[in-house]
Parts: sequence; C-alpha cells; structure tokens
Amino acid sequence: MNTNRLSQKFLWLLITAGTSFFGYANQEVCSPKSTTEVQELIREAGDTGTTITIAGAGRGNSVKTTSADTTVLDQQHMSKIINLDVANKKITVQPGILWSDIQEAINQLGLAVAAMQSYCDFSVGGSIGVNAHGQDFRFAPIAQTTESMVIVDANGDLKRLSRMENSELFCLFIGGYGLFGVIVEVTLQLVDNTMLKKEVEITDNKSVFDVSEALLNDNDIALYSARFDMSTDRFMKRMITIAYRDTHEVTTTPLKTIGVLEELRSKALNVLFNAARNYSLLRNYRIAFEKNVVEGAFYTKRSRNNAMFYKTGTLSHSDAEKVEILQEYFVPIEHADQFIKQSRQLLKRHDVDVLNCTLRYVKQDDVSFLPYAQKTVAAFVFYYSIDNSDAGFECVRGWTRQLVDIALKHNARFYLPYYCFATEKQVRAAYPEFDDFIALK
Repeated sequence: MNTNRLSQKFLWLLITAGTSFFGYANQEVCSPKSTTEVQELIREAGDTGTTITIAGAGRGNSVKTTSADTTVLDQQHMSKIINLDVANKKITVQPGILWSDIQEAINQLGLAVAAMQSYCDFSVGGSIGVNAHGQDFRFAPIAQTTESMVIVDANGDLKRLSRMENSELFCLFIGGYGLFGVIVEVTLQLVDNTMLKKEVEITDNKSVFDVSEALLNDNDIALYSARFDMSTDRFMKRMITIAYRDTHEVTTTPLKTIGVLEELRSKALNVLFNAARNYSLLRNYRIAFEKNVVEGAFYTKRSRNNAMFYKTGTLSHSDAEKVEILQEYFVPIEHADQFIKQSRQLLKRHDVDVLNCTLRYVKQDDVSFLPYAQKTVAAFVFYYSIDNSDAGFECVRGWTRQLVDIALKHNARFYLPYYCFATEKQVRAAYPEFDDFIALK
C-alpha cells in the first residue's frame, strides 16, 4: 500500500466526514466471525493492494467517507463477551458488541459501564475508534477506561496493546479512526451499578463558568448534561440541566423493566424534536415541556445502567429534504461564556436552524494521541437541521469555518468524526499533533 497516498486521502476524508451512514453502497463487504478470519482478510488485502474500511454497528462515518473500491470489514458478527471478571470489575469483549449488550449482561451482577457515548446502540470498537465520551465527566473519554486490546496489524499479525505494552500504538488506536489496524478484543473497566437520583433544573441567566465550578466540585454527581433553550427570545441564554446524584447504593434493578419507561421517554423526546423541526414557535415552550413532562414525569430515581440506556431512535425523522448534522467543540471552561456568546451571534446572523445544543464536561485525556480534551473542558454539542442539497451544504461550510475560527480563538478543539467542513489549516491549528499522527501512519 502507498502509505503517503492513504495518509493524504485520510486527511481529506476526515475533514469532509459525514454524520451518519445508512448502507454499504457498492462496496464489497466481508463479515468475519473470528480473529483468524480477520487475519486472513488483512493478509489477502495486503497481497492485492486493497484498502480496508472497518465498520462496527454501522452508525459512524467510516464507510460513508471512503471510496467505492474499498473492502468493508463488517465486525457486527464479532460481538461476543470473551471474559467477565466480576471481582476486578473488568470485561473482555469482541469489538462489534453493542454497549446495550454489555449493559444487559452485567446489570444483573450489580455492574455498569464506566464510560461510553450518550447512546448505547453503538459498538465498542467504533467508540474506541473515535474516543467517545458521554455523560460521566468523572472519567476522561473512553481512553481512560480502556485497559487493553488485541489488534491485527497491517501484516495480519496479532499484537497486544496497553499502557505498558506497545504503548504508542495503544495511544494511536484510541481515537485513531481504525487507521492502524483492526481491533479483535478489548478489555474495559467497569464500575458499580448504583442507584442515582435525578435532579432537573432550569438555570436562567447563569454563566456556564459558574455552573461548571459548582458542578465539578460536587463529588456526588455521577452523570450530567444540559440542553440550551432554543427559543427565539432566549436562544442559548438558559438551559435545562439534568444531574444524577449518586446514592452509592449498588443495585441489580432489571434493565428492561425501567427500559419500558425509558422507551416512552425516548418516544416523547422524538415527538418533541419533530415538533420543533416543523413548528419553530413550539421551541418557545420546549424547555418547560422537557422539565415538567419528558424529564419530570418519568421516574426520578434509576440505576446507572438505566440512566445510560438511551438509543438513537430519539433522533429519527422522515423529511428527505432535510439532513441533520452534529458538531462538537471542546472549550476550556474559562473561555466557555465567550464562546457561547460569539457562537450565538454567529448562528443567529446566518439564521442557522439549531435544533439542540447540549453541554457536557470532559476530563483531561492523557492517553490518546489526538486528544480533544487537553484539560477538563466544556463540550458543546450542536445539532443542526440543514437543506439536503449541494447549496445547503455549501452554506453550512461557510459559517462552520467561521465557528471553527471562534473555537480556535478560545484555544478550543473540535470533534473530528462529525461534519466539520474545516480547512486543512484549521485541522492542524486545532490538532498540532496531526502531522506526527499522519507520519506514524
């Protein structure tokens, strides 16, 4: 394989990446069920000069951002639990397993997932590839709770990676977008599945900095997220906060029992999002509706597993003329208020249809080679509805680059897996490690 060609191709694909993937188009698909089959596929690809693209649950960008002549290595059939060490709170799994499958297996043992993204229907391998993070700000991104992994390298050979063994390659795999080999086995850290008490509040006219200071100093808060007001008059000026206070009471509360209520909550959120998509006036009442109905009406006490058992169905819609994209910016907390103020002005000036903006916190990542959290940061996740046309995407490209410039001015980084439309110069400015990353590839 021509490494330089692949590196340059990756750079271009990375900065034009999409937000979702709905099929394999005309690409050849291979679905190995064992490590040996993965090794055989990699060796055959090396012999024929074929490029390999790795897919997990099929919800990421990997397939959408590659050319038609690649071979898709679909890992959905590599979804078994290899070992569960209850005493040491560790689980070893194949990379195609979904987080929801892990939750269902460990819940009855009083154990829970430590760190993953907000939705449980993604694969473990895909989450490692993008170094995902979620509601638990006590942990760094998934990098911190990944103990070790076994991978197949470009020669088809097996290697074990950890912080102590092949450590540089370990750091490259986490948040490495599948560029350095194929994961076939992962060992993850688990935590106790404790009962959490949900606290819902509308914070009005409070600075993000002040909210952050109070939150980060409260050691009993286990999970946290906030959603900004999208109404015309109070656009991104107040937010609804959802905090889960840890009771430290370990539980084996059945996952599916509460899952029925969670399904109702998910459907309520889906109705809410669709109403906001079609009737902008309803956004003026959304925060109150969320607090009193969507969040307030459903059980205020739940287990950690249940609180992390969200599924992507909440975001589904059927309008073919629109497409929805995510962008995420990781901002030093001391710059958060200015970033929000300037972002708000930019988005209103361009009349951007912002369906949602979520605030989370991410602890410093000192593991991955391309860290987006160089210290504890505020993460702003924007969710936009845009016209599904060339003109629509061109318009987004323009104001997104301005938004990236605002982020860079505040020493912030942006999340590479999403549609970012950033220039190569902006990518390198946000990630000065990027050229070394490509050189190592």
